[in-house]
Amino acid sequence: SVPRGLAVSMPLLLVTLAFFFLASNYMDMAVTSVILRASPTAPPIEVYQVMPFSLFFSISKLRGEHLDLLANILWAFSFLLPYAKLVILFVSWVAPTAFLPKCLTRWACSARIPSRLRACRGSMLVAVDLLGKYSLVDVFVIQFISVALAGGLDLQDVLPPQSPHSPAPTSPAILFRTIQSVGFVAFVLATVTSLIAGHVCLHYHQRDATASSAAEGPPPRSPCCAALPCGRGALPADAAEAEAQARGPRGRCCASASGAPSGR
Repeated sequence: SVPRGLAVSMPLLLVTLAFFFLASNYMDMAVTSVILRASPTAPPIEVYQVMPFSLFFSISKLRGEHLDLLANILWAFSFLLPYAKLVILFVSWVAPTAFLPKCLTRWACSARIPSRLRACRGSMLVAVDLLGKYSLVDVFVIQFISVALAGGLDLQDVLPPQSPHSPAPTSPAILFRTIQSVGFVAFVLATVTSLIAGHVCLHYHQRDATASSAAEGPPPRSPCCAALPCGRGALPADAAEAEAQARGPRGRCCASASGAPSGR
């Protein structure tokens, strides 16, 4: 049920996204600099680079300040989670369902996941869809830093007043800016595209599970009902209830499966 072009392009897309994440990890995501501006219309001049922000640089700085908890959180959500998400999507897309372990089925039942998604592949895709959005934490952190560290000092009041015969009015200022770099753009593109890829994988898994359920028909009756006449619908409801009470828990299972009223 998956188009051939999508079936081939999805693994290639996931591998490409892995390289995008790798590039964003080693490139600067943002740079905080001191900028000199001669006038509002003049191009700014970078005077001093205060600090570059990259993943490994930030982790090393946090560990150097003995902030191991923040360093581990940054490592988990910005480095481990994106790659784990891509690996799970790749395995879910190319591996047959019989190859996948049944490790997440019990988690899917306890989390009240719909029955058509309780296979291991469905549980993996639901987990990726729920947890994959936390990899966007880095985007909000960089934007918060850009806004928090934005400032400036207007030198108009410090310098002597200009002559009325000056050729053009000037308004010099020292600005403090955090500018996003290429690594930030690569990280945002890879993160958003991986979220879309996860939704596509989950969509086709739901279509496959729904089609399989429709082809298989209704689920079989409980084994405890197969050995009893009421499980085959041979007895009316009142007789099934009496038979259930006479046989104990095994019969009550049968009565509930046959649709007999419980009397409660």
